[in-house]
Amino acid sequence: MVTIKDIAEAAEVSTATVSRVINNKGNVSAAKEKIIKQKIKELGYYKNKKKKSSQPGIKDVAQAAEVSTATVSRVINGDAYVSEEVKEKVLDSIKSLGYTPNVNARNLRKKQTNLIGVIIPDILNTVFGRTLRAIEKIADQNNLDLLIFNYASKYSRLENFFNILERRRADGLIFISGEYNKKEEELIKNFDLPLIQIFRDRNHENLTIPNLNINNYQMAYEVVNLLYKNNYRKIAFISGSPLEEHKSSRLLAYEKAMTDLDLEIKEGFVQKGEYDLDSGYQALKRIIENYSVPEAVFAANDEMALGAMRYAQDINLKIPEDIALIGIDNIDISKDSVPELSTVDQPYFEIGKKSVELLLRLIKGQKLEKDEYLFEHQILLRESV
Repeated sequence: MVTIKDIAEAAEVSTATVSRVINNKGNVSAAKEKIIKQKIKELGYYKNKKKKSSQPGIKDVAQAAEVSTATVSRVINGDAYVSEEVKEKVLDSIKSLGYTPNVNARNLRKKQTNLIGVIIPDILNTVFGRTLRAIEKIADQNNLDLLIFNYASKYSRLENFFNILERRRADGLIFISGEYNKKEEELIKNFDLPLIQIFRDRNHENLTIPNLNINNYQMAYEVVNLLYKNNYRKIAFISGSPLEEHKSSRLLAYEKAMTDLDLEIKEGFVQKGEYDLDSGYQALKRIIENYSVPEAVFAANDEMALGAMRYAQDINLKIPEDIALIGIDNIDISKDSVPELSTVDQPYFEIGKKSVELLLRLIKGQKLEKDEYLFEHQILLRESV
């Protein structure tokens, strides 16, 4: 095959000069250009033009099916976590476009690195921290390395971490999350790695990605009924989620239980907190200063319940004689408070352990039997009720 170097030697010029003539770049004298073109013709040189491939790609399929490339990838790989309707749209688009998956690229991607990503909203949160310790222990037993990211609701950093995982060829991801978040959902939809979620409130979510949690709705419903059985009627609720759009399962269950028990939800008796001590303190303060004193307060986590307890004690309310309090999570300080806080215990270690086991199955290409794994909770009645 004739090369640019052959032309340069025949015309007694540099390869750069030949290249400029071939690519019509100019800056070559007319005499030299004439000689070079003559040698090109004599030697039979043909420029190797790269033809744009007419073969459709995965982006073309995604665009035609109106889904993300990650969804197309899941369909191609036989992932069970795609609805039949979406799966049919993708398969129809693949057929109509004549798309053929790149087997070599898929095989390269399947080469395991034993690296797993873990995303945690707040590493200082007791619940998330306990779960992370379980994940670390089981990962170590399976010779897995963890790349842990504490994103603190900074979604631009979260997207960047997803990109880092893909560049590092991580085998999969465990996403410790919580209540509904539209930005998180959009990122997850386009994430093309095996993925397990923990503590995701699925009440408003259309995703079918495997999730591990307790049954928050059932748990909250049981708590309200237990307070009722203990003769409490004026029951307030401190939520960590929005009070209108995208209500949490816990808030919805509180409202349903109150309705089923024919109990009135008093004006101002549902307040929003931020899952910390101060927001619980301020929530109960707003209820009492602006409305009335509840007989019982059910908080969406222990920290808000303990904050409410502190306010009740600051205004000399006796617990549980004047006001009862119950939280969720059974954090360590809940049993060290005075009085001891009633709460709901969750099996954090079992949830963390199971998340690693399920992710390993997905990495191996195995299908899971369901997309929702619910664990048992336990209501612990202590001195505050």
